[in-house]
Amino acid sequence: MKTEYYGAEIQDVQVQIAVNVIDPANPTENRVFYVFNQKVLSDTYIERFTQSANASIRLSTTSAVLKYTPIMLQLGRGGPLIVDPVDYVTRFYPGYNVTYYAYSPTTLNTVQSLTSVASSPAADLLEVTATYSLIISHGTIYLAAIKQ
Repeated sequence: MKTEYYGAEIQDVQVQIAVNVIDPANPTENRVFYVFNQKVLSDTYIERFTQSANASIRLSTTSAVLKYTPIMLQLGRGGPLIVDPVDYVTRFYPGYNVTYYAYSPTTLNTVQSLTSVASSPAADLLEVTATYSLIISHGTIYLAAIKQ
């Protein structure tokens, strides 16, 4: 017997922007980091089944397709809401040419993962609960700000 459940969880995904600030008149180069927090509503999938207690638990990747929905992006944790973090950062460099990067909250890195397994004995059977969810991340965005 197998039972399937779908659910959702809210995840915090860190979005980091690193700006190389370059002034040709001054040979020093500074790197400034900006950290944003993106909240994402992520699918979860739970599978419950029973099996013989003396057999090993066989887990396989599920055929369920898990997705996510961006909710909001904030400066740091609990800061103001930001629509486009790259646009927000480039405003700090009015006298600079800043490399362009098109940010999209829907292009995060995802890996479907088996996040937990639990079992409990029930007579000569085991009841197994396997939870699958997404691991979500975003790589660092690198920008160069060159003084005009």
